[in-house]
Amino acid sequence: MRAVRVSRWSRAAASLLSPQPAVVGWVHSCYARIINVRTPAGRLLTLQGEGILQAPLALALATDVGALGAHLPAGALVVHDVLSTIRHRAALQLHCTDVPVWDGYLPASLA
Repeated sequence: MRAVRVSRWSRAAASLLSPQPAVVGWVHSCYARIINVRTPAGRLLTLQGEGILQAPLALALATDVGALGAHLPAGALVVHDVLSTIRHRAALQLHCTDVPVWDGYLPASLA
């Protein structure tokens, strides 16, 4: 299992994952800069690298997403550490502790 720290997530992703059990979902598709994960409810959660979040349900990871995606086949299990005492046969574990929430707005600049 590969463990990766989440550096930021959207408000929608935070509310979707926070109260949920450890299972995040299964890898749906991998691209050069994003990994899509299908949640148990059938929604797509986007894992990406640093930068502006690219989807309403997005998490920025503190790692090279392209290299990570090369090791995640479609259907691979993705979990998060909300219930770290439970062990899963997962390909990826997301560490979501103390992650800042991005609400989709850019701060105003007073120039």
